[in-house]
Amino acid sequence: MSTAWTREMLAGYDWSDVSHVCDVGGGHGHLLCSLLDEHPHLEGIVLERPDVLEEENRLWALEMGVEDRCSYVTGDFFEAVPAADVYHQTYE
Repeated sequence: MSTAWTREMLAGYDWSDVSHVCDVGGGHGHLLCSLLDEHPHLEGIVLERPDVLEEENRLWALEMGVEDRCSYVTGDFFEAVPAADVYHQTYE
């Protein structure tokens, strides 16, 4: 699912009561970082497999200037997910 398509779907969503977003299986974080860039009050976590997050030069947070509000966490969503107000599941 592309970032543009997902953001289009979320265009009318009211983020005012949300402070933390978790993108489960969020890859290198492009979608989450786009949301953080658009909504400066949000903080976020990308939950992803360790092998994906090892590619630090591909992580979007620094590139998009939201590294202070974006965390990358390795894990398995079948075992546990970080606490958040809203969750997005990336499907591939």
